[in-house]
Amino acid sequence: MSVFTNRHMMGALPPPPGIIPNLVSPPSKRGGIFAVAAVSLSVSTICVGLRIATRSTNRFGSTGWDDCMGFQ
Repeated sequence: MSVFTNRHMMGALPPPPGIIPNLVSPPSKRGGIFAVAAVSLSVSTICVGLRIATRSTNRFGSTGWDDCMGFQ
């Protein structure tokens, strides 16, 4: 007999009618979270690179402490 009984595997609220709860092996959202993190990291890296490239080649401005600290 398992340590966990039906009494221990109940959710906070009963499921809606027609839904069978799966508390032992719920579906994973790991792939979607990894994809969103990878896309966000890529976009932010491109944006920071473009900002630094623009600030360093602009004749009216130059890079300063705000570029090193990440402030705008």
